[in-house]
Amino acid sequence: MTRASSRCFLGLCLFVVGLAQADAGIVTVLNNSFESPTLANAGDFTRTAPDNWTMTGQGGVFQPIAGGTEVVAVPDGLQVGWLYSGGSFFQDLGVLVNTSSSYQLDLFVGTQLDNPAPGVGYRIDLVAGGALGTVVAEATGTLPSMSGFVPVSISGNGSGSGDLGILITATAGQPLFDNIRVQVSPGSQDVRPLPEPSTLVIWSLVAGTFGFVQPRRLARSKAAALPV
Repeated sequence: MTRASSRCFLGLCLFVVGLAQADAGIVTVLNNSFESPTLANAGDFTRTAPDNWTMTGQGGVFQPIAGGTEVVAVPDGLQVGWLYSGGSFFQDLGVLVNTSSSYQLDLFVGTQLDNPAPGVGYRIDLVAGGALGTVVAEATGTLPSMSGFVPVSISGNGSGSGDLGILITATAGQPLFDNIRVQVSPGSQDVRPLPEPSTLVIWSLVAGTFGFVQPRRLARSKAAALPV
């Protein structure tokens, strides 16, 4: 193998390893931006649980009118989730909590600009073992009336047992929620990776490239040496 080929091979190896490492920290949150069910028009909303979430109290999916009428802008996609005070969303993430790992949840919380409520309150929980299970991480907060979306991040070490889950609760007013993401520390085996090209396929391509190119070059050299 030539020096150039060696460098290319090393580069592909690092690429494969990089893909594996990039996938290792993502836990899938289904319908994480409340884009389902899809609403037809700006201003539309539902009073039923968003797809892939269970709901208590009042809430649903909302496609706000952007540009300063109902919101300045939506953090991700076109729709958000909404809850009225006392309501909650819960999703079981389908992965067992690992007490040797740490977890982080990020999302955006905002208000509906034309809602007359003086402010909104919220509580965000990462839990293990169901909505009433062990709290892994928690944050509470309030936003003044006519507040734009603000990022909220919580993190904690794995504790308890059972599946990891997300619990979002409105404690006052009518907060809006969007773009929910969960990460786990590297090395955990309880992760649903993002769909990417499989490592086995990539290694096969590497082997195909560097295992068969050289013999073909050798064959050409022999052919060129034959008398005409």
